[in-house]
Amino acid sequence: MKEITRKSVQVLYLMATLLLSKEAAFHEAIGVPEREMFTLWDHTVCLNIAYAVVGYERKEEDKEVQQLVEEKLDQHLEPGQVIMYCRKVEQAKRLAAVLGCSVYYYTVGDQKKKKGILQRLTRQTEQVFTATNALGVGIDTPTIQVVIHVGVLKELKQYS
Repeated sequence: MKEITRKSVQVLYLMATLLLSKEAAFHEAIGVPEREMFTLWDHTVCLNIAYAVVGYERKEEDKEVQQLVEEKLDQHLEPGQVIMYCRKVEQAKRLAAVLGCSVYYYTVGDQKKKKGILQRLTRQTEQVFTATNALGVGIDTPTIQVVIHVGVLKELKQYS
């Protein structure tokens, strides 16, 4: 990155979830000193975003998740989509089987298979997906109406 900036190439970083406390680590990671960058911070307001925590017994996870997804699908009719992030591949596979949907994780298959799953997501041919964070937390498709995180995540940024 330093080489790019030395050659006067302009680079733009857009971060929706970078915590102010992590800014120094970000500058170190990209190799560009803060003094050489212009930073603009602004608040965002998204009136269409709501957060909720739903408690359940671990042994009831499959049933509770299925019920929650059905409720969300009733609230957000097609083409509204639901993505469910799971902490572990085994959990993502199990819940995909329960919900009858596609699952995405790092070793799900070769590039062709991964591309096919992503196309089903971005072309809205399926309403529900389960995934690990290998899918990426920044995926932005206008028809994604609900993001569900199953279980407690270790870092706040994983909820973005």
